Amino acid sequence: MSDEINYLDEVMTTEEAIRNRMLNNISDEWDKEEGGYIYDSIAPVAIEMVFIGMMVRKVLNLGFAQTTNGTYLDYRAGEHGIYRKEAVFATGNIKITGKVGAKINAGLKIATEADTTLNIQSVEFITTKDVIIPEDGYIYAPIESTVAGNIGNVTANKIIILVENNNNITSVINTEPTTGGTDVENDVDLLERYLDYVRTPGTSGNVQDYKQWALSIPGVTAVHVKPLWNGNGTVKVIILGGDDEPATDELVKKVQDYIAGDNNLGERQAPIGADVTVVSAEAITININANVVIDKEITTLEKVQTLFKNSVENYLKENAFNSNTIYLSKIGGLLININGVLDYTDLKLNNNTENIPTNDEQVAVTGEVILNEK
Repeated sequence: MSDEINYLDEVMTTEEAIRNRMLNNISDEWDKEEGGYIYDSIAPVAIEMVFIGMMVRKVLNLGFAQTTNGTYLDYRAGEHGIYRKEAVFATGNIKITGKVGAKINAGLKIATEADTTLNIQSVEFITTKDVIIPEDGYIYAPIESTVAGNIGNVTANKIIILVENNNNITSVINTEPTTGGTDVENDVDLLERYLDYVRTPGTSGNVQDYKQWALSIPGVTAVHVKPLWNGNGTVKVIILGGDDEPATDELVKKVQDYIAGDNNLGERQAPIGADVTVVSAEAITININANVVIDKEITTLEKVQTLFKNSVENYLKENAFNSNTIYLSKIGGLLININGVLDYTDLKLNNNTENIPTNDEQVAVTGEVILNEK
């Protein structure tokens, strides 16, 4: 086998290699010099064969999960019942202040502010339930983003724009973040689920089965399974939602119904008799304080704080269900690695200078990040 010629090798499919092979198959009694009839007739064919070789290699790669992408990865995964998860709309609540007794119909449009200088676009939401403003002069109404995806996950106090004028409303604001929005599953995550399925297949309701069932639900980003958590036949499934944060009640119910629904209706994945409990991970808020020394010719305190908070959020997401400790040293490393930060002191997590432990039913989320210039 080692002596065989690999005609798919790029070296074998260059214009020169193809042209030379074609010329070698023609008797030397004919004129094969450049500029001659035979040479000039073969040359354009060799060029086209290069493109054919490229397409053959591409088609070959599209046939394997680890080298394919997009729709072709969908086809490959679909052969095993693994389908790309659709984007999910973010949800939350909006505080509506206005005229007592006024009815605010579902479909009220509200939005975040846009910032053209920072290239931040406005994110629009709608209320999903009719409400009547009580004697207190305000009421909370459930809302949903109008566009599915991570873009709908906005922090507290950002939804303050009333898109359409309403004389019964004086102000709107989201006092809590909106959560649960997730983008369409990307190729990397779909491939990971596919390979996980074929390499470690679930059997008869084992841990792998429960993990794969939960991860197949749009909006679920991570799963931890605890068998026998409350005695024989019991299984607890702990899930995370959009941005690897605690899942919404709606998402928990979707997973619960999918895994342990009514068997008589054919809606149950878990084996008969299994007592399944699906819960969201508990959020452990990590508040951070520190004094920093910065090079003012390079950066500003505001920029450092923004970059630092983003780094912390990414660190916590990467560690969700992967580590049971939030390390003070790791947080400090994120801070000192920011361009323009010369030094820091008095770094504290939740007003303490120790690592913060978490258990397998908890997830650390970013709280307040306060940096003071030293």
